[in-house]
Amino acid sequence: MYFVFSLSLSDHFAVAHVTPSMPPLCHDNERIALLQFKDSLIINKSASSWDPSPYPKVASWNLEEEHSDCCLWDGIKCSEETGHVIRLDLSSSCLYGSINSTSSLFYLVHLRWLSLANNDFNQSQIPSTIINLSRLSRLNLSMSGFSGQVPAELLELSKLVSLDISYNYYLEIQRPGLGSLFDKLSNLKVAKLNYVNISSSIPHNLGNLSSLTYLSLAFFQMQGRFSINIFQLPNPLLYPYLTRITTISLQEPITPSICKLSKLVHLDIQNNYFSEELPTFIGCLGSLEMLDVSDCNFSGRVPSSFSNLTQLSYLDISNNSFLGQDSSSLSWIAKNSKLNELGLANMTLIGEIPSWLGNLTQLTALSMHSNQLTGQIPSEMFKLSKLVYLDISYNHGLELRGAGLRSLFDKLSNLEVLKLAYVNISSSIPHNLGNLSSLTYLSLAFCQMQEELPAFIGCLGSLEMLAISDCNFSGRVPSSFSNLTQLSYLDFSNNSFLGQDSSSLSWIAKNSKLNILGLANMALIGEIPSWLGNLTQLTMLSMHSNQLIGQIPSQIFKLSKLVYLDISYNHGLKLRGAGLRSLFEKLSNLEVLRLANVGIFSLIPHNLENLSSLIDFSLENCGMQGTIPSSICNLTKLAYLNLAYNNFSGELPTFIGLHNRYSLLSSQSTVYGYSLTLNNKGVKLKYGKISNMITSILLSNNKFTGEIPASIANLKGLQTLNLSYNDLQGHIPPSMGNLTALESLDLSYNKLSGEIPQQLAELTFLKVFSVSHNHLVGPEP
Repeated sequence: MYFVFSLSLSDHFAVAHVTPSMPPLCHDNERIALLQFKDSLIINKSASSWDPSPYPKVASWNLEEEHSDCCLWDGIKCSEETGHVIRLDLSSSCLYGSINSTSSLFYLVHLRWLSLANNDFNQSQIPSTIINLSRLSRLNLSMSGFSGQVPAELLELSKLVSLDISYNYYLEIQRPGLGSLFDKLSNLKVAKLNYVNISSSIPHNLGNLSSLTYLSLAFFQMQGRFSINIFQLPNPLLYPYLTRITTISLQEPITPSICKLSKLVHLDIQNNYFSEELPTFIGCLGSLEMLDVSDCNFSGRVPSSFSNLTQLSYLDISNNSFLGQDSSSLSWIAKNSKLNELGLANMTLIGEIPSWLGNLTQLTALSMHSNQLTGQIPSEMFKLSKLVYLDISYNHGLELRGAGLRSLFDKLSNLEVLKLAYVNISSSIPHNLGNLSSLTYLSLAFCQMQEELPAFIGCLGSLEMLAISDCNFSGRVPSSFSNLTQLSYLDFSNNSFLGQDSSSLSWIAKNSKLNILGLANMALIGEIPSWLGNLTQLTMLSMHSNQLIGQIPSQIFKLSKLVYLDISYNHGLKLRGAGLRSLFEKLSNLEVLRLANVGIFSLIPHNLENLSSLIDFSLENCGMQGTIPSSICNLTKLAYLNLAYNNFSGELPTFIGLHNRYSLLSSQSTVYGYSLTLNNKGVKLKYGKISNMITSILLSNNKFTGEIPASIANLKGLQTLNLSYNDLQGHIPPSMGNLTALESLDLSYNKLSGEIPQQLAELTFLKVFSVSHNHLVGPEP
């Protein structure tokens, strides 16, 4: 869902005002401690990247006579009675550096409030001397780059009523664990522990926190059962927030006891795994203002009892396993006139986009992607003039013709994110697209535009992400696109452009933040341009299936952050042996490397083992020679290997016979797949399903000799094996019948002999089987 960073007024600490007639309140030792703390850190705006407008509060701290009273400094409040510093708010202050136990910060022993949120303390551990701040009632260390174990000394701050250590991704609560935290800090009213590593069992004393009003445990892995006592706390009327209890393996269903929380306004149970229907009794929580039940595997349909929920400002029921539910059955949502964000994505909605959406005039974010919606997009949607985020992509039956598209651009002029992938547009893009001057993300992928790429898209100077692949655009990329200088994602791939010289796209190099670049199958001619070397933030580069020629420039090897590189099927490209060695040396983070049909004509360099993260590796038809080096055995994450159509010789690589060392889940019989996922500003981009186990080995059309090793049967996840057109001899190992995931097996055109093992009949998933042109006898299984 759409996300806006904000700090509530309660998170800001008031600053005392002192009249000129009053003497300075500041104590000398505290002034010195504050200045020493300031001097121990540096100012770096990127250290407060969570806040769009941070500023360094400590910049006002100095010893000049008119500014020497530290009680008047930014972010500080002193006690009017004693003059001691009691509140320190340095949130979003652009502070960078380390904090240790000797920090002068811990000399401020009278502090009651402390916020260091949204700075970067460079993976420092929380110092044990925090115990000196025994008067603290509120502590906020969120989003500040702390790591390691939360010290036991923090748990001695028994006066704490509010603790926020969220979004410190390398911070741990292990020993002492969460149970000790709840036991020691029994006065807590607010506990925010999002994105903290708490890999432990669920503490039973969670239900004993009688003062708790706000609990946030988002996105961490816990073990065991979630205590249902959380719904039976002694005085449910006192706490309106039970929030973000997510990514816990809930083994108990939610029970009707949740209805005791009659004042509950915020319920977030996203990212759990329920094998049940969405509970009807959630509809009893009539005070709810925020409800997130996304990614929970709920089945059935959204219950009609949810029509009792009329106070919602946030609702997300996306990514569940509902049965096909007609969108018209959700008309109760229209009662929520304050609704600001609505997530109805990937929940098997059928029917048309409902006209009742037009009543939700306060909506700023609407996500309905990946459903089965059909028909014309209703004009009522264009009443949602406050929308800044709209995603209706991947509904293959949706239509948005010229007039509708013009209305969208005209009426929804506040849009910042617009995703229309796979919506049937099939018309020209109206010129009033330029009305969307705030647009940062535009996706028209797979919309079949059938026109030249409009030059006026180049006027959208705020664009950070532009996805216009597979649109059937013709002509060339207009020169006006050189106005786009803020891009982090750009994909022109798979369009019907005329041959365009790669040098004409040099404007792309202005985008220093570019993370993902797709220039595949767009009739590019010329050489791979050297200006690519300026894009040092690139993690993905795809230029396959063009008409590029010449030597791959050494500037490519400067792209040390690349994890995905595909320059295959450019038949005129060359990469000689020294270049391949440099590639293996410099681009050591690669997970996907595809060089098919690139002219290499050399041995595989032994420094191939530098690519220890490699998952997908293709050198098909590259003119490779010699034997495959033993260093390939060190590529323990490899899932796809294609070395077909080369001149490799010798025996089959010994890595084939390893005892499933490629498997990260070797004790499992099921193939566990995942997708290569690149994250960019919260957008996940997946590139094909890849497995944790080696699934494909393609070594056909080489000169391999010797026998097929029997130990190949240990590769339990293997789905495709092609050893055809080699000089292999001996028998087919009967143990290959153990490759139960195998879908394609081709051993044709070798010199294999003996009987065809009947154990191969166990391969029930086999769709392709060829052993022809050998010296084999017996029936095929």
